[in-house]
Amino acid sequence: MENIYLAVAELLAAGETVAWARIIRQQGSSPRTTGAMCLVLKDGTVRGTIGGGKLEYETVKKACEKFDDPESFQLHFEMTGTEVASTEKMLCGGMVDVYVEYLSPGNERERDLFARVREVIEKGKGGLLVSLVAEGIKPKTSCNRVFMDDGGNIFGGIEGIYFTEEELEKWFSSALIVPQLREKDGR
Repeated sequence: MENIYLAVAELLAAGETVAWARIIRQQGSSPRTTGAMCLVLKDGTVRGTIGGGKLEYETVKKACEKFDDPESFQLHFEMTGTEVASTEKMLCGGMVDVYVEYLSPGNERERDLFARVREVIEKGKGGLLVSLVAEGIKPKTSCNRVFMDDGGNIFGGIEGIYFTEEELEKWFSSALIVPQLREKDGR
């Protein structure tokens, strides 16, 4: 399975704007669990998966529609049977929320942050990436995430939220027990 963090760094370095879709909430049965993610390119190419089927189709469709005026959004899916054709043989029965945000190569802070994430992964190290989840964020807005590698180095920032280095280290330290950037099963 492709490492989405490496793909983001690669695409931003190549000058591509990408839509990054992630399952942020899941209840009941669903094709994938919280943390599953994929990237959508302007031409509709998908890298990774959030589960396929109608969930992924609708997410990709909406992401492509917004590329001309991109801003983050959320989609809610109820896979209870009412929205699935009666000919469908498979039905999950759960609910899923998908968050989609656009990342632009023109946003130097984001591009640099993901380049650092790539370096950490390529060295076999771990870290923690925390992103602001909010609708209406434009991709050229300043960085909306913080990355802390397992050495305690902090990169990025979340606009409008200010922490001292000591606060960030305390907040992140318990989460760094398990490397968070090593994907497992696409998550």
